[in-house]
Amino acid sequence: MCSDRSIASAPTAPEGVAKASDNGTEQVGAAGAVDLLTGNIGYLINRAALRCYQSLARRLPPEMSPARLTALSMIGSNPGMNQTELGAMLDIANPSVVRVVNALEGMGYVLRTPIDRRSYALTLTELGGKELGRTRELVQESEEEVLSDLSSPERSMLLLFLQRVADKDPRRDPIKQIRP
Repeated sequence: MCSDRSIASAPTAPEGVAKASDNGTEQVGAAGAVDLLTGNIGYLINRAALRCYQSLARRLPPEMSPARLTALSMIGSNPGMNQTELGAMLDIANPSVVRVVNALEGMGYVLRTPIDRRSYALTLTELGGKELGRTRELVQESEEEVLSDLSSPERSMLLLFLQRVADKDPRRDPIKQIRP
């Protein structure tokens, strides 16, 4: 997959900056200090996620946060899901789910329909569907900004690799855990 040309032209760390070791243990930077950030996948993924979040947040109206948009999208993709399922998908506690759903319902984007005394089916309203469609363009603009230094094949590879890492954790499919 990688050609000799791509390996030869791979960027190297500037002098004085830690370089990843071949065996993946510690990196040593300037003055022999151990660097736990350079080459740390979790740290780099978190920084990339923060860039994505900030880029998107700048484009959204003040009342619509990236977290609310994520919840809106999940509800749109899973009409009729309940709040427990939404919380599991978002990996947030029930009180936080209630706040997000209350906000989306208050904006007129989500409708709660009682399933029983304690749970509600969540669906998008017509306005919620329109807002979700409108924000898709904002998400694309945001991703274009964040990924502007990557070629189309590099973007595809990044997406593929991130998907593989994200799918590795069986807890990431909470619907299968809740609905047998």
